[in-house]
Amino acid sequence: MSYALAEQTMPLLDQEIEQLLAQAKAEMDARAFARARADYEAKLGGPVEAQREGGRKPRGKEPVPPDATPGPSDPFNFTDPASRIMQTKDGFQQAYNAQAAVETASRLDRGTTRHQRL
Repeated sequence: MSYALAEQTMPLLDQEIEQLLAQAKAEMDARAFARARADYEAKLGGPVEAQREGGRKPRGKEPVPPDATPGPSDPFNFTDPASRIMQTKDGFQQAYNAQAAVETASRLDRGTTRHQRL
């Protein structure tokens, strides 16, 4: 690659990097809000609703609605967004949660799935 070609290519690469970073930030924001929303709805349902239906006042404070911004320690994987950071015996690693079903008599694989738990 010549110097002139590198000078022409650098602004295009900078623009592409900015777009990818914006996309990653939007994905992180959406995941953080979805996780916070699910936690909030889980806190609102269950015991609180059961106490209200029974005619009793719910104990404790009302849950605080979620904040849409991600926390400073929320991870995002730039290389493989489908994988997750999972805890293993060796610490935390980038991994998939895969499960397989095998027939014992013939030892044939009957099905495999990948699950993503947040």
